[in-house]
Amino acid sequence: MLLHAVEAYTCFAKKPLSDAHALLAIELIGQNLLSVINEPDNADGHLALAVGATLAGMVTLWSCPIHGRERPWIGTTLKKVAFKFNDHW
Repeated sequence: MLLHAVEAYTCFAKKPLSDAHALLAIELIGQNLLSVINEPDNADGHLALAVGATLAGMVTLWSCPIHGRERPWIGTTLKKVAFKFNDHW
């Protein structure tokens, strides 16, 4: 998720709000990743990573056109496959 946050911060379609979220995600992940690896029971570190990953995912959808567009296509394709599959039963 760190790379998604960096990508969102550096992409051409970014906005001030997405920059703020991307920077916060980078900060949270960067400050807590090694501590969680070294201390697996670090609950606060895990929470910070979860928040950072959530922010990175959100900002990627907001500011990166390719990532933001690929998910609806996947969802539509899966729905079509599911309907075709259900028709055969």
